[in-house]
Amino acid sequence: MRNILILASIAFILACCVRLSPLQGNSSRFNGVWQGTCGQYHTSWAVELTIRNHLYKIDYPSLGCGGRLTLLSSSPQKLEFQEQLEYGESNCRDNGRIKLVLLNDTTAKYLWLSPKGNPAATGTLKLKKAVSIRL
Repeated sequence: MRNILILASIAFILACCVRLSPLQGNSSRFNGVWQGTCGQYHTSWAVELTIRNHLYKIDYPSLGCGGRLTLLSSSPQKLEFQEQLEYGESNCRDNGRIKLVLLNDTTAKYLWLSPKGNPAATGTLKLKKAVSIRL
């Protein structure tokens, strides 16, 4: 009985000390490397979006550009990011917004919006590699 009380006390202390922001708490379901294609009109390109331990990265291998993402909002089914290109800026449009919406555990809808908020490209990404979370 004493051991159970000690374990319960430790669990309570850890629960009180480990606090995730609302944004961080929702993004863990998305952890992993998401790959697929995105396009507009009759053109498409490869997309690789990496989410790991609340760090977010975007790469467009076929376009030769990519960079970091800043999480703007999250829910259990959707993440929204601000994109900031760090390489290949002359190949791609910078400062877009990305919405990633889970369709199931391994498939997500990808939507890229222009800096003015207009939908400009869509695609489907598949979870290629799940990433474990470290606390």
